[in-house]
Amino acid sequence: MAAKRYSADAHWTTDQRGDKITLVLLHGLGQHKEQWEPIVGRLFDSAAGPHIQEAWSFDWQSHGESAVLNVDSDALRRGPESITVADWADALIDFIKSDAVAGHRRFIGVGYSSGVLALITAFIHLPPSLSSSLIFVEPTLLDADIWAEHPEINETFELSTKGTTFRKNVWKNRQEAYAYIKQRPPWKGFDDAVLRLYVEHGMHRSPIDGTVTRSCPTAHEARGFQVNSPYVVEGAIRLAEVSQRLPVHAIFGEHKSSLTPSRSGLCDGYVPRSKDSIADRRSRRRTLGDARETLGRCGCYG
Repeated sequence: MAAKRYSADAHWTTDQRGDKITLVLLHGLGQHKEQWEPIVGRLFDSAAGPHIQEAWSFDWQSHGESAVLNVDSDALRRGPESITVADWADALIDFIKSDAVAGHRRFIGVGYSSGVLALITAFIHLPPSLSSSLIFVEPTLLDADIWAEHPEINETFELSTKGTTFRKNVWKNRQEAYAYIKQRPPWKGFDDAVLRLYVEHGMHRSPIDGTVTRSCPTAHEARGFQVNSPYVVEGAIRLAEVSQRLPVHAIFGEHKSSLTPSRSGLCDGYVPRSKDSIADRRSRRRTLGDARETLGRCGCYG
């Protein structure tokens, strides 16, 4: 699993580090670890910056730089069933317990879409002394009853699988790839900085003919949701347990999607709401406004 470390200051004393937080960032299906860079930069520049020891972002083993490193592995060749969000979670647990972050004591998990499934799976197995809180951006979590009541959800994923399977995947160079995807959904809705990061880090150059293609194999992205669908429901159930141990903050974009019917049931059924956030409507609107700006820069849309 490929990882990238971000730090504003690498010279804190041991005592100072005890008061700092470490961010753990996981991307969504078909994305890559650098997707978070605009957000990480803004966080370090904000009032929260001095409280952040480091931020680490990770590529799912079948995505981004990880996919390039694992190109000859049997698991990547066998298909998405061989690299699930549970495998991603296992790798994340191993990392948090490794010497790379020895002495770090306050981990905050930040996940987008499918990355939320890996976060829940990982953090539920971490000791309370290591986990601090969780932040979900457009979490791919579904209540089983709500899913059954909305067949359009499955229809949307089937269309997405078909579209991903037959889309264009090879270009002469990165400039051609950028020009192509910039005109097509969902990428045309991305913030330009995030779009360029996708072309730079979510794609790679073939060592054989020099062409550029997406790093995540088509089969892994196209069938990723179906393969990981058990974790979508299981994650919603586990969320009830996690939210009793840790503060959980969920961010939803203003754009409606096929998952929209699940939102109220997810929050009301599994996550205890803060009374203050409901009572203070003015504050809630301000929070949602900040979230929309953040989502736009991150390329995350509901």
